[in-house]
Amino acid sequence: MKKTLIVCLIVVLVVVASAFGIGYGIGRVIKNVGNISTSNGANFNYSDAASYKVGDTEISSKVSKITINWLNGTVKVSEYNGDTLSIKDEVESGNLTEELKLRWKRNGNEVIIQYAKANKRLDLDGLIKNIVVMVPSSWTLDELDIDVVSADSVVSLKNIDEIDWNSVNGTLEARVDSISSLDGDTVNGDVNLYVKKSGPRKLDLESVNGNVTIFVPSNTSFTLKRESINGSLDSEFAGKVSGNKTFIVGNGDYDWDIESVNGNVTIREI
Repeated sequence: MKKTLIVCLIVVLVVVASAFGIGYGIGRVIKNVGNISTSNGANFNYSDAASYKVGDTEISSKVSKITINWLNGTVKVSEYNGDTLSIKDEVESGNLTEELKLRWKRNGNEVIIQYAKANKRLDLDGLIKNIVVMVPSSWTLDELDIDVVSADSVVSLKNIDEIDWNSVNGTLEARVDSISSLDGDTVNGDVNLYVKKSGPRKLDLESVNGNVTIFVPSNTSFTLKRESINGSLDSEFAGKVSGNKTFIVGNGDYDWDIESVNGNVTIREI
């Protein structure tokens, strides 16, 4: 589906959502689609393209933020026992030409990864590839920022301060021990969050045509503010309802905000 069609779909849904008073947050996803389309090739542009290096790499000095812009594959971020940040293309099908190899650059404590060479018309020629990022287990990231089109995201980290995820046609599966913040916008994609120990203290999700499922420890205390068109809430946690949109569990310590169109919210105890 071309980006323009996706944006038109979002605009229609936002108009409907606005009638119910929840369109503003969901509409923010439009600006996160980026200069990408994936029909009959790809329009993939980003600034300062000449400063990027080409292909797989290993980075030995610690970074605190990783930014990934990807399409047509899977974003895989996990920990391992090594001592370098490993960044690699993983080809599922097609031919990985020089033009289509990943690009990366370091900007201070941030590493930015792009799907391929900046180009107004990339010829994918059937290429499907993943990005595999391996983070040393001795590192703790401050932020992981993922923007994707037609790509799933799979994150497995012990500790992460913040995940910022924006997606069109892709799911997020995040498994962490602890997390402080998850901020996400999605069109046509589910969110599945598994938290083993603590968090997220701050949760802000806007979803169109996607379900949200959250697994957290049984002692988690949160306030969920939820606005929805055509969606339900299913929680294993006992709580109290305040007004029409707020669900409070325990002392309500964590601040969760979920806005959705055509999507259910499910909260489960680990």
